[in-house]
Amino acid sequence: MKPSYSKSSVEPVVVTKVSDSTLRVQFNDPLESMYYAAGISYAVEAGVMKIVIDRCPISGNCTTMLRRHVVPGPPEPAVQEIPLLAPIVVMVFADGEEQVFPLTTAPANGPTGASLKQAE
Repeated sequence: MKPSYSKSSVEPVVVTKVSDSTLRVQFNDPLESMYYAAGISYAVEAGVMKIVIDRCPISGNCTTMLRRHVVPGPPEPAVQEIPLLAPIVVMVFADGEEQVFPLTTAPANGPTGASLKQAE
């Protein structure tokens, strides 16, 4: 799992629990001419599921665990359903990582990760 996208290039990230075994991840699909956000790959270790958005060339080989269905048309947020395989889910970016599920309680003065949202 090698992250290609920075946090700022895919935010806002919205994570929704669909069922006890599925999460829906919605993110900004970066506009690129030669690459696209093809899907999501993941690894589970020690009770933590790490996920990464895979960047692939528009023509050529592409390796991703969960390929995203891309619909031609005007830009809109990318949506990908993933299995919920651990109690904690962390998204890995090129410039760091952040827990996306479950979100920790935000302090009274505002959320710690304003770009990450969780809906139930």
